[in-house]
Amino acid sequence: IYNHDSIRVMPSETQNIVLKEYLSENDPQYYAGTSIADSTLKIEGGSRPDSKNYVSNIELYVPAEFKGTINLTTNLGELWVENITATKFILKANNGGIRVADSKGILDCNLGIGLLNVKNVTATKFVLRANNGDIRITDSNGDLDCELKIGDITVTGGNITGTVTSKNGSVTFSPDKIDGNIQVTSELGFIKATLPKDSSFVITATTKMSNIVNQFSDAWTVSEEGFNQTLNGTWGTKPTSTISFHAGMEMIEIKAK
Repeated sequence: IYNHDSIRVMPSETQNIVLKEYLSENDPQYYAGTSIADSTLKIEGGSRPDSKNYVSNIELYVPAEFKGTINLTTNLGELWVENITATKFILKANNGGIRVADSKGILDCNLGIGLLNVKNVTATKFVLRANNGDIRITDSNGDLDCELKIGDITVTGGNITGTVTSKNGSVTFSPDKIDGNIQVTSELGFIKATLPKDSSFVITATTKMSNIVNQFSDAWTVSEEGFNQTLNGTWGTKPTSTISFHAGMEMIEIKAK
């Protein structure tokens, strides 16, 4: 737990957990405190001066195969996790950003302001929450529960199932594979979907105040009722996956990858 610091988690060269603090002022009151209770190592950042010139960077090295939960919190700063396999990651940043790359494990992220960037991550469950910023998910696999209040969501590559919701922003959805159910909602923005032709699925799409642009299959039908449009279609042989798109105010565009 740190208040005004960025934290980077990387693989340790040993099976030990190593903390490195790079502080621009060498004062013992700025050093982190540690404690162990119930098999849990707790690290709390020290105090910080009011000086605008003060700089700090925190590095935490853990075993690359970590059988446990890694829980990181910072109020003002960024969180990075790279090349780590853990049972679970719990990452919370109020103002900064969260970046997770080349890692495996249940991922639970909560971001106030900034960029939430997930790349090449495999998880049985993703829970991604952000208030203001963008969410980018690249070449990742797993069941997703993603909600963004203000900003855009981009899903590129990989195989993602679950739900993707942008309250005030747009969604770009372009997976490499569809193997499971996915629901994509953009309440006040557009949805641009690029779907793989080598997957099988049932698709529905609805808009309230705009059009559905279908460039994937001529066999899919679009019906109109007032200002609302609905698309229904099937692709592939014996599909077991379902894709659902809903846009509240803007268009939905669907094309082939």
